Amino acid sequence: MAQFFYDWFFFFGGVSALGLFCIFSYVQNKEEHLNPTESELDHALNSLGVTEKTPSHVLYALLIDIQAIAVSNKNNNLESACERKMKQIQESNIKSNL
Repeated sequence: MAQFFYDWFFFFGGVSALGLFCIFSYVQNKEEHLNPTESELDHALNSLGVTEKTPSHVLYALLIDIQAIAVSNKNNNLESACERKMKQIQESNIKSNL
């Protein structure tokens, strides 16, 4: 099932903005009382099927799309969480290439 998701993701060039918008609308209404930054991002990624086996380039592409939705919704906390996660991925890739 996960392989199908990856194939579909690369075939269509990314996640639809509408799908991400629906996920974030649900998450924002459901979990605002928790740490809104990390719980929103983690829940969205889990809802999209991201696991520890998800390749970093796929996760990075998802984070770019999520960040775009956060910017359009003026959700600065979620935007910052995406930036932090993307920076972690970049640093991890740099360390693994050394």
